Amino acid sequence: MKIKTLKFARPLYAVAALAMVLGLSASAVLPGVASAYGEVTDRAIKMSSSQQSATGVSYQVVFTTTSAAASIALDFCSASPLYADACTAPAGLNLSALVNGASDVTMTGGTTNDWDIINAATSASHLEIGGTSEAGSTTITLTLGGTHFITNPSALGSFYARIYTYSGNDPDWTAVATPGTVVDFGGIALSTAEAIDITARVQEKLQFCVSKADPTADCTGTSTPDLTLGHGSPQILDETAVDTDTAYIQVSTNAQSGVIIRMKNSNACGGLSRDGGSTCDIPAVNSGGNTAAALAAGTAEFGLRCTPAGTLTAAAPYATGGQYGMDTTTGGDNVTTTYGDTILSSAGAVNNQESLLTFGAAASLTTPAGVYTATMDLIATGTF
Repeated sequence: MKIKTLKFARPLYAVAALAMVLGLSASAVLPGVASAYGEVTDRAIKMSSSQQSATGVSYQVVFTTTSAAASIALDFCSASPLYADACTAPAGLNLSALVNGASDVTMTGGTTNDWDIINAATSASHLEIGGTSEAGSTTITLTLGGTHFITNPSALGSFYARIYTYSGNDPDWTAVATPGTVVDFGGIALSTAEAIDITARVQEKLQFCVSKADPTADCTGTSTPDLTLGHGSPQILDETAVDTDTAYIQVSTNAQSGVIIRMKNSNACGGLSRDGGSTCDIPAVNSGGNTAAALAAGTAEFGLRCTPAGTLTAAAPYATGGQYGMDTTTGGDNVTTTYGDTILSSAGAVNNQESLLTFGAAASLTTPAGVYTATMDLIATGTF
């Protein structure tokens, strides 16, 4: 391979020297060239929202100075982060709501952290902040937005910021093309983006069960609630004892205003009947009143006592320990009415909440012989 070497006469050195002089002169006259400023390092701007046209947005400006700085100027541009390039403000971006002073800027990382907004009204895309000088190699964080906030650009995609630092506490920036005596400079790219809209549907839920056995979670492990009141073999009800048998309810619901559990007696007379409900020779305890009472051996009566756990609450007359109730007299709300009588309730949503139901009865010496029955219909209603 042949390499051609060119030889030049001495006059060329004069040309080179002239070029060097001209280059130095350009640097002295135009502070915007690369040799005129250091670099702002570790620079970033965090946005509290990236949605286009979002309002109420705060920007957190983070940077590390190379040299001491007492102020900065910020320019936001639609197309370029480069020093002295043409800068068109991003459409829709608005910084002008920010006001001079400390109310819309918070500084951390500095020695005094006293920088204020000092030129908020220059334009919707330019801002100046300054205060006490901070040493070089200081990582400064300026959070813009406190009492007032920023509006994001309306276009989707990239936009840019330029950070200029100054030794004085009031930048001598006059325009993008003439940013003044810049100490350090750095560019930043930002972007607006579409937000992810997430929809999740939670259905109203009511899970309710009645069981002879104590249910396990989620109404599993239940058994048919067929109860027999009596003692001996065969089991009989007589005047010598009060006989009881138990069942359980369990309820879960996301009804925020709670759940009500009501009980309805299939017998219109409200007690235990041997003729399908027309008459009750074992009537409701305490004459069907809305007050709890004890059952007594030898007195024909029938009643219920509720023993709730957790956040369920028993209603009168079913809430008194050792006593029973069977309300057949309260107008519009008793065990013989269309919708039954409230026996339990909650104030809010519940999960796997239970109550023990104890039914008790006794017969008298004169209670007619027969098979006495009642079907107790328990109804859970959630208020969503």
